[in-house]
Amino acid sequence: MLQEGDSLFREGTSLQNAYLLLDGKIRYTRTTKDGERLLGFSLMGELIAWEVFYSSKVFDFSAEADTDCMLLEVSKENFRGELNHLPEWLSEWFHFQLLNNQRKQIKHGMDTEDIYSICNLLHAFLRIMDLGANRDLLKGSYKQVTEEMAKSLPRMRAWIKPILKELSEIGLIDLRDADPMNPYFMLPDQKLYLAFLHYLQVSADLPEGMHEYLLKLNPIELTNEAGALLDAMLTDPELSERMFEPERSMVHLHHNRLNDLFQTQYPGTQLDSFHPCLAELEQHGAFTRIVDNQEQSVFANMRNILRINMLRDPNTNFADITEFLCEKFAEMRQNLFDFI
Repeated sequence: MLQEGDSLFREGTSLQNAYLLLDGKIRYTRTTKDGERLLGFSLMGELIAWEVFYSSKVFDFSAEADTDCMLLEVSKENFRGELNHLPEWLSEWFHFQLLNNQRKQIKHGMDTEDIYSICNLLHAFLRIMDLGANRDLLKGSYKQVTEEMAKSLPRMRAWIKPILKELSEIGLIDLRDADPMNPYFMLPDQKLYLAFLHYLQVSADLPEGMHEYLLKLNPIELTNEAGALLDAMLTDPELSERMFEPERSMVHLHHNRLNDLFQTQYPGTQLDSFHPCLAELEQHGAFTRIVDNQEQSVFANMRNILRINMLRDPNTNFADITEFLCEKFAEMRQNLFDFI
């Protein structure tokens, strides 16, 4: 039994036994030059450190309980002894399932490496399909992209569409599907996306490559008033739901509505229609100001507001996004194992 935060094993140690996770969630991390990085998770029913059954291994990552966990220790001797009692065909089948379906749990990069592979391949295909077009706004056919990615990453075929859907949910890409006959992916902020790719690359401890130059993405520094208005728009129930729907992300807001939002952060303070924070947020792409019959209003882009907020503290937000995707990846992997 492990309590939340307890260590199962540390980086640089070797094990004699494996562990069957009966309940809870195990978190894997590795120490890099930029600090501790998340690699992935194991969920209930997964066999942890199964490679010790076949060879001695020094683990280059750490495992700890992300929640309270119950584990069953499985020794090499007991494992082999039980297999000897099985018919030969069943023993061979079991070895095959273990070596092929459980491999991801202690493979060097774990979930972050596979997530990186999917994200990196998406960017590569969008660049190819959008060759010669606007380099700041890449886009490509949903069907063509997903089919080509599945051909290139056949072992991850089941995870490609779910991961791309989650990338759209969190705002790193847009999945435009208002026209069911012609859905497409769009990459609205290529610099932000490439910075996230580099974060994944470092997390998985992969060799430095094409994304090395974006190791540092300088945070956006907003004035207090601009930050307060941005926070108000992010937390407003009516507006916040638009952040996750690319087709409905544009919202027309009269100045009185902006003033009401501003006052949730600065009670009793009026937001002048010429306040510098409005020009500041417009410059970052949060909205476009318009004047109609002397009445000022804005067309707010909630997807851009979501991305601006991400840029206020990229590393922290990238860490949260990586953890979110790793959890989704672990859930999908478990569902696939259950199906098998």
